[in-house]
Amino acid sequence: MNECKSCNKLTKNKSFCNKKCQYKYLETNNPAQKPEIAAKISKALKGKFVGKNNPFYGKVHSKEFIQKQKNGIYKNCLYCNKKIYVSKLSKRLFCNKKCYLNSDYHSQFMKLYIKTNKHKENLAISTTNAWVNGKMKGVSQKVKDTNLKRNNYKTSPKKRIATMIKRYGRIIARQKGYTQTEETKKKISKTLMGRKQSKELIQKRTQIRKDNNYKHTEETKKKIGLANTNPSLEIRKRKRLAAIKRIEKQGLNGLPLTPCIGKYETQILDYLEDKIGDKIIRQYLVCGYFLDGYSKLRNIAFEIDEPYHFTEEKQVKDKIRQLEIEEELKCQFVRIKVPN
Repeated sequence: MNECKSCNKLTKNKSFCNKKCQYKYLETNNPAQKPEIAAKISKALKGKFVGKNNPFYGKVHSKEFIQKQKNGIYKNCLYCNKKIYVSKLSKRLFCNKKCYLNSDYHSQFMKLYIKTNKHKENLAISTTNAWVNGKMKGVSQKVKDTNLKRNNYKTSPKKRIATMIKRYGRIIARQKGYTQTEETKKKISKTLMGRKQSKELIQKRTQIRKDNNYKHTEETKKKIGLANTNPSLEIRKRKRLAAIKRIEKQGLNGLPLTPCIGKYETQILDYLEDKIGDKIIRQYLVCGYFLDGYSKLRNIAFEIDEPYHFTEEKQVKDKIRQLEIEEELKCQFVRIKVPN
């Protein structure tokens, strides 16, 4: 209980018993303005908010606002007895938040809200000994514990996908633990086929790997080894063509590349030109291979096998080479063996 400052009556945790006492106290204790200052203020403000200068000039209340006023009710705040205009359906009891917190209603509500002992302990930790030397102790420890729990908690991929579909209606991005199906992998490979990465992106990737000391795992090393040991025919073809382009740019400054020629190759091909009566193109490039001779008119490929072609390994390679050239040109293939 407190005493009123103007009439000395007992009040419930208030400085004044009513507004009349409050106004009387302010009139007696607070000195009034001087007449000179009041005259200056009146002259300065005279005519500023009259007519068109008034911000509410020509404005009218809308029909919706008038209907709300008709449907509304005036209530008194439970703490300060101030009138509040409220709709019939609202449950508002206070004019602002300060009145709600200072009232007894808030404390009664909190008593009903706090049910368990753990809730009381957590509130005590956050309020008592929270700030020490400008640093927060109790609350920060609690927050750290909750963050650790969240980081350690890992949901299954099925649950993550289900939550994404509920929220967004589709799977947005690939997450940890999520494995793509074979159909999606094929679609991705088709869309990315033929695209080339920019040099800037490759340089960034290499720098990031160098900074983080990135190293391939044993599984990736095994995969790379298997891919290099038995590559497909298409991959071999690409490698041969890439090697030729690299040699042309670096070593020969853009000049066409020609491999080494055998001892008897020119003599035999010249003899065949005289017999056939057609030109034979020397070192004709097909599928990354160089044919010894090729006639376009008759669609015949000539290959001269000198003694170093007679080994088993070389004969197997020559057969594979012949099949690839026949499939692409659809030509007759003539082999001329030169004995020792």
